[in-house]
Amino acid sequence: MSSRLLIESERCVKEQPEDVERTLLENWSLLEEISEELVKNYAISNVILTGLGDSYFVALAARYAFEQFTDYVSLCEEGFEFTHYLGKIAKNSIVIIMSASGRTTTTLSAARRAKYKNATVISVTNSQNNLLTKLSDFNLITKAINPTGITTKTSTTALALLYGLTLSLGRFSGYLNNHRFETLKNELFSVTELMHQVLQDQETERMILQVTKQIARSPTISFVGGGPGFVTSLFVMSKMKELLWRSAIEVHQIEEFCHYPMLAIEANMPVGLCIQPGASRERALGLLAALNKLGAYTFGVCKKDDEEIKLNCPNVIEVPGITETFSPLLYRLPYQLLVLKMANEMKITSDGFRYGEILTDLIGYE
Repeated sequence: MSSRLLIESERCVKEQPEDVERTLLENWSLLEEISEELVKNYAISNVILTGLGDSYFVALAARYAFEQFTDYVSLCEEGFEFTHYLGKIAKNSIVIIMSASGRTTTTLSAARRAKYKNATVISVTNSQNNLLTKLSDFNLITKAINPTGITTKTSTTALALLYGLTLSLGRFSGYLNNHRFETLKNELFSVTELMHQVLQDQETERMILQVTKQIARSPTISFVGGGPGFVTSLFVMSKMKELLWRSAIEVHQIEEFCHYPMLAIEANMPVGLCIQPGASRERALGLLAALNKLGAYTFGVCKKDDEEIKLNCPNVIEVPGITETFSPLLYRLPYQLLVLKMANEMKITSDGFRYGEILTDLIGYE
């Protein structure tokens, strides 16, 4: 029998397409209003994105979109680092703060510091009534309905919302021409259909089951990715720790993995690669060849019908093609399904989060 935590987590994973569609549709006019206001009335010098946990990973992924779709200099800082160690916040900075609850103590400290430095603060949260929204100049509210279980739908909807914001800013600032903007907007809205395809694909289910049987009880699993794929790897690591309580889950940027982490690889050790189209794909091919020589068990996610990748990594899960910058929205989905399948295989029975009370006190909420 599945635990309540696992049942709720499965529900949230499967509801993500509808939540993303709802979030984009109900916020699009607001995204345009905020973008037009910022471009016309604020001399934006740079954009800083920050958050904690999954919200930090959302910030990392969104930074790629700001770099690709706007001409604003952007950087990403984890919430604690932003609050205590980021030395300077330039004049006319936009600080975008992600938090599903809008109540975590460090996140609110980051917002207060940003306001003290006279930055313009945009919040991305799943609740209208929290302290973060009160501290912010603009608020974007995700439409993740009843987000229980492991964190999936709140971060997915937040990421979709930030992609929409970057496109709108790119359009109003003139960085994206109308044709490029409409093409990217249509692709973003089409993600929900692509997510449905992944959730309903029988070959995806078969491959996930095959990989699960091989890695479910492995003491160590490494995940590797480059660019947006590195962020996807961070997301899967966090879900494995949340649901499976696995300590030896490693995540590496693809180039860095080619240095010291490779020294620890042994025969049959699982290594999962996120291989989206782009610069990291060619690096992944070289890495796969090396891992195959070492006898590692390689698996991963790649674009559908990428025969060269499939030849070098037979245990790869295929997803529909998508612009590399948007890939975390889609590529993390098979990994979420993999974590759920592993939890079933390992007969996870917990009805709640491990160390829930201890972590609540440690993180702190206001």
